[in-house]
Amino acid sequence: MIYKTKNGKLRIQYETWGDLKSPQVTLFFHGFPGSHMQALFLEKYFSQRGFGLIAADRPGYGGTDLCTPKDYK
Repeated sequence: MIYKTKNGKLRIQYETWGDLKSPQVTLFFHGFPGSHMQALFLEKYFSQRGFGLIAADRPGYGGTDLCTPKDYK
């Protein structure tokens, strides 16, 4: 999935798995180099235990744009 900032200047790619309405949602940050796809090995583990999992690509990796701090505004 792709999220675009309100000003449309920044794309952030992310994927979700499991129950996102659960009070137990985990945010996954990939290592270097990598992408949100590194969370695939955790998807089944978290989903089976009722957790939600959100994995986003860090700036400049995968489908997320490399940007300057002003692009986040």
